[in-house]
Amino acid sequence: MELQRGGPPVRLPHHRQDQGAHPGTCGLGIITERDILDAVGSGLDPDRETASAHTTTDVVFAAPAWTLQEAAEAMTHGGFRHLIVLDGDGPVGIVSVRDIIRCWAPARRTFAAAG
Repeated sequence: MELQRGGPPVRLPHHRQDQGAHPGTCGLGIITERDILDAVGSGLDPDRETASAHTTTDVVFAAPAWTLQEAAEAMTHGGFRHLIVLDGDGPVGIVSVRDIIRCWAPARRTFAAAG
């Protein structure tokens, strides 16, 4: 679905890569469940609010070759929980803190059981 100026209501799925242009950016942004919850919790109508009004456009991007450690360090340093992953042709996905924890948790359980 192509996003039009102003974007769709925030009620639409939360992990959207906005292809509309944002002044001062490369045109990519991210809206997360926290952005939506903040809007709704502030009393805003999710059927009237646009995604672009709540989209973060000052985004740090990750390269596909980044390790989970590099992604975790970027998130920690920047104080955010999601990274858009870009290759030479554009976005290829999103990695979140939850993704990293899912990968690391089994390894840490195995390590603790061996100790």
